[in-house]
Amino acid sequence: MTEQKPIPENLEQEIKDLVVEVLEVDPDQVRLDGSLEQIMQIDSVALLEVLVTLERRYGVGLSEEDLKQVTQLGQVVELIRRKMEDKARTPSAPPSESGGGAG
Repeated sequence: MTEQKPIPENLEQEIKDLVVEVLEVDPDQVRLDGSLEQIMQIDSVALLEVLVTLERRYGVGLSEEDLKQVTQLGQVVELIRRKMEDKARTPSAPPSESGGGAG
């Protein structure tokens, strides 16, 4: 079962720090109003690495469709915040009582 993570007060800074760390870029390059293309200057593998790291750290799923809608790092922050809020509002499904499982 995945534990619900609280939304950090400094979510913007955490995500900026994560991008700097994963992509090994200069922190001055990473601004919330900067375009993802300019900030990251990355290939699809590096983008995937950032996305997987965000998903794991914040316990949310990011679809390719979600990412097509964002062009700035600030929009990524808001997307993560919205996903975390949605997840907090949605009660976790109880384990299946049917006893059915793999095998």
